[in-house]
Amino acid sequence: MNKYAVSIESSESIRFQVTWDLGRRCNFDCTYCPPHRHDNEAPFNSLDQYLDTVTFLMKYLSTVMKYRNDKKVGICFTGGEPAIHPQFVELCKYITDYYSEHYKNDFELNLTLTTNGAISSSRFEKIIKYINHVTVS
Repeated sequence: MNKYAVSIESSESIRFQVTWDLGRRCNFDCTYCPPHRHDNEAPFNSLDQYLDTVTFLMKYLSTVMKYRNDKKVGICFTGGEPAIHPQFVELCKYITDYYSEHYKNDFELNLTLTTNGAISSSRFEKIIKYINHVTVS
């Protein structure tokens, strides 16, 4: 079992959805978010940990998609607040490049982000190049 909190579920618009919980670190303390879902001091996971997960995840998705008619996959980043991870842009770029190099003929990939929206516009501009859909919560 992968130790980086990745869950898989179906949805209507994306036929195969991966929800990737990148950690608990968050820059807010929203009343609706329970304490076990976030904190302001949790350490960030390393980029290397995430890259190992990408390798596993892409191989898994490629295998699963061989048996499905609908080849549309979504990876949704959530957490705490994934966009505050100092290497989130690098992670998104790596996933996009890795997918394009190895798996673009196996399935269609869409990256989505659930965020509180409290990131700078310059950071958002770097992130949005890799994200197909954003949910502000």
